[in-house]
Amino acid sequence: DAETDRLSREALEETYKSFAKLKGSAATHSDLGNTLAMNGDFGAADREFQLALAMEPRNPDYITNYGISKLLQEDYTHAIELFREAAVINPDDERVEAAMEHARAAIAATAADARG
Repeated sequence: DAETDRLSREALEETYKSFAKLKGSAATHSDLGNTLAMNGDFGAADREFQLALAMEPRNPDYITNYGISKLLQEDYTHAIELFREAAVINPDDERVEAAMEHARAAIAATAADARG
């Protein structure tokens, strides 16, 4: 039920937070951000990505992961900004280009829906 799901997510988040504090690594924060984003806890995910990027601001994987989280939140403009930033650092990353194309297509679809 919904309450069990909520409690499970909270327990998972607390477990990962404890792990992140123990490890204190950017990779751990980014991994936790990925887990939280996939579970729909975008506020907590954003905080984890920001912590990872505070430690390693030019890590293209962390920037891309944060962008994918923004894409899931339908914050397409911010997602594209992050993907562009990651592409500058690592221009050969096909994952970044694919994610950017997905965001652009979503923007185009939203604009088409708005036009009717």
